[in-house]
Amino acid sequence: MAHPVDRLAAAVADALFFVPLGSLVVAPFRKSALVAELTGSREGWAFAACGAVIAFGLAAIAYQALFLAFMGSTPGKKLFGLSVVSVWTGGAPRPGAALARASALVFEALLFGIPWLAVFSDDRRRPMHDRLSDTAVVAAAGRRVLGPPGAAE
Repeated sequence: MAHPVDRLAAAVADALFFVPLGSLVVAPFRKSALVAELTGSREGWAFAACGAVIAFGLAAIAYQALFLAFMGSTPGKKLFGLSVVSVWTGGAPRPGAALARASALVFEALLFGIPWLAVFSDDRRRPMHDRLSDTAVVAAAGRRVLGPPGAAE
């Protein structure tokens, strides 16, 4: 299993890779929000803000799911020598599992990442999004790995 510090570093790298894409997705809603603000329309501003959040979330799901389904890792994970594998086959997750994992990951982000702390409680170091999609994050050969709690490192 991958070390939690490497997983965190990969998540930060993915966030940095995703910010430019996310800002492009949210850009059309900015104009609507500005028009609503100038006209004093609270409903229009709320609609633009909700639309931006939903579009950003869907883009984040697509980013994660497409990279995992076709490459087995996101650019951030690839940078740190990590990959996501199916616990049943050991290969890249199927598109349905990648979509489920990405959706759960974005939902957990909305909960301020608190469910990600499960990486420290599970013997196999799998947070909720990995458990729901039957996946695991593994390190490439030669990278530091972390076994079950209490195991020698």
